[in-house]
This record gives sequence, structure tokens and C-alpha cells, in this order.
Amino acid sequence: MLQIRNLRLSRLGEANMSIQVICGRHASIAKSLRHLLSSKDFSGAVKGGQMKHGIVRMSSYCGFTRKLAQSPNRYLAVSCFRLYSSESAAGSSVSSTGLASEVLKSKIANENTNAASEPSSDEEQKKKENSVRAVKFTLVALGAIIVGAALWVFFVWGAPLKDRRGREIVDEFSELPFFEQYAKRALHEVHDTITLVTDPSREKLLPDPLAPPYHQPPYTLLIELTDVLVHPDWTYQTGWRFKKRPGVDYFLNQVGGFTFEVVIYTKELGLTAFPIIDALDSQNVVSYRLYRDSTKYQNGHHVKDLDRINRDLSKVIVIDCNSSAVQNHRNNAIVLPKWGGNDDDRTLFDLAALLKTISSNDIKDVRLVLEHYAKFDDPIEEFRKKQQLLALQEKEREAHAKDSKPPGIGVSPGWLMNVFRKG
Repeated sequence: MLQIRNLRLSRLGEANMSIQVICGRHASIAKSLRHLLSSKDFSGAVKGGQMKHGIVRMSSYCGFTRKLAQSPNRYLAVSCFRLYSSESAAGSSVSSTGLASEVLKSKIANENTNAASEPSSDEEQKKKENSVRAVKFTLVALGAIIVGAALWVFFVWGAPLKDRRGREIVDEFSELPFFEQYAKRALHEVHDTITLVTDPSREKLLPDPLAPPYHQPPYTLLIELTDVLVHPDWTYQTGWRFKKRPGVDYFLNQVGGFTFEVVIYTKELGLTAFPIIDALDSQNVVSYRLYRDSTKYQNGHHVKDLDRINRDLSKVIVIDCNSSAVQNHRNNAIVLPKWGGNDDDRTLFDLAALLKTISSNDIKDVRLVLEHYAKFDDPIEEFRKKQQLLALQEKEREAHAKDSKPPGIGVSPGWLMNVFRKG
């Protein structure tokens, strides 16, 4: 409810003018506000000083005030209403010109603020339109490239091959209708291309085993290069460098020779791995080298395909640090933790002892042994524990054998002298 005191009737005309300026397009709100200020009850209450009566009769306009409060221009309109209906100090008077000028200044300031904000909104709208236009252009260009590539594959790869004289070579698709034979021939070429990239480069990755009188080692050892024998390191100053793992020379000397056929089988490219292997294998222990082209690209990993290794899998052992690389032949693998380049590493020494234990016991099927170690995250640590346990059991066995041995019969020289002494 509004409290009105000392409001002069001469200000009503000024109020009408200011209401038109401030309310702008909201004609219904301006009309209602002018009607409120020029009503007889309102003016009569002010003339006769019957403020209590005027305040009571003002309650009939509560519906208008609620409508004004819910309007989008409520803050501006309510400010105008308070300007002409607020409580003024006793005995003070404000000129109508000052009030109108204040209202006009407020309106001009608001218009300037809106005008300043409009360019930024226009720029944002332009940016949105440009981004939408760029996306549409990209999609259209991508669609055109895909359609063009599909047509090229259809007409180029789907066309029949020709001999030197220009005659078409008959194949299994030659008797089919034009569209069908081109489509099937193109799909066949696409499949062959994908297979060329994902599958190993040849059916037999290793040559046939040596026949007598030549010696063929009974076991084949496939070793990964990266993070098993060397660790790659890159800096801005030096670029790529490969750090040699502690015990590499000892390991190669232990597994090389007549027991193991050593093969470096790595996911690295030949251009990268070839000089590294040359630096490591100074004594020519490595029999063969297999690079990335000999792996199978499967589920985002370069997998070692032991089915093409051309060896008896019961005698094949793979040393790797990535279980995904041996996912098809997990029982043939010893998966080591990745070496991070630390100098106190002793893994290769213990690994050589494990392999020598397998070969010395003449294991017929290494998969039975490696299946046990495949259960552990660090198989070499498990091998160490077993070795310590066996050493402890051996000591206990020797101690028990000494305790259970019967005492021997000793013959002293004095006893012999007593036997032969004359009575």
C-alpha cells in the first residue's frame, strides 16, 4: 500500500508526460498509471488533506500494482510511480522541470546502454552463424570426399585386370553382371588391402628347423626389445635414446648357444630396431630378427602371431612386458613388469636362471610350467620365492640327514696295542 503526503495536483500533468516517456510501448500500463494519478478519489484526498481516506481508496488499485509488478518493464515503471508518489519532506517542494529532466536523463541513459549492448549481441549472432556455416561446409566436403573415394574404388579396384596385350583376365567375378562383379571385386581388393596391413607379412615367419647333421636348439626364445632389453628415453637436447638394461650381456650369454634359439621379436619398426640389436648382440647370439611387419594388428595392439612362427609351440617361450602382445598364446609367455630405466634392476639375471632351470630339466611342454607363472603379475619375483624356499628345504634336508646318521665304530691305536699285547 502506498503512503502519499503533500503531493501537489499541479504535478499530475507532468506525471502523465513522464509516464508516456518511460513506459514506452507498454500503453496499457501507462494508461492505468495515469488513471490512478488523475482519479477523483486520489486528487480529492490530496486536496482536502484526507490522507487516510485517500490511502483507503487507493486499495482499489491493488490489482493494477500486481499487474505492474509482473510486467517486463516493472522496475522502470515502479521507479516512475515512486518518483511521483514517494514521501517528500515537510515544507519542501520540487519543481516539475527538475523531475521531468531526471526522468528523461534516466531514459536516455538506458537507451544508450541498450544500444551499446546490441553490437555485442550482433557479433555473437554472427559468430554463431559463421560456426554453423563452417560445420555445414565441413560436412559437405567430407561427404563429397567419401562419395568420390567410393566411386574411385568401385571403378578402379572393381575393374578386371588386363594382361600385357590389353585383354581382360578372367577371374571368379567375370561371369557376374556388371554392377555385381565390380562391387564384389572392389570389396575383395579392400579386404586384401586391410589384411596386408593387419596380418603378418608372410605365412612362415621363421625358416624351417635345421635338419641333421646340423644342430637345431630344442627351445625357441622370442624376446621383445623395448622395455625388456632396452628402455627408450627422449629429451629436447638428445632426442631418442635407448638405455641398455643391466645384465643384458650376461642374459644373452646364458641363453645363447646349443639350448635356445634366440629370436628378437619386437613391435618396433626395422629401421629403429636394427641398429639397436646390432649394438646389443656383439657376440652374434641372436639367430633371427622379427619386426612390426611380422606382428598381427588386433584390437589396437601389435600381437605376436606364434601360429606362423614355424616352430613346435610346446618348445616356444615368449618374453614380453605387454600381456596384450601375447593375448592369443598366453601360456607360452613370461610377461615381465616394464623396466623404467633404473640401474638396480636384477630381473634379467633371475630370468636367465629360470630359463636355465627349464632347459636343464628337459621340460617336454613349457606351457605347463609357464601356465603357473602366468597367474602372477611378477613371475620373476615368484621364481625368486620358490628358489629361496627350495634352498631352505635343502638346508633342512641336509641338517636332518646329519642328525639321523648312526654313529660310526672307531678303532683307536691304543685298543689295537692291547689286543696284541702279551699276557
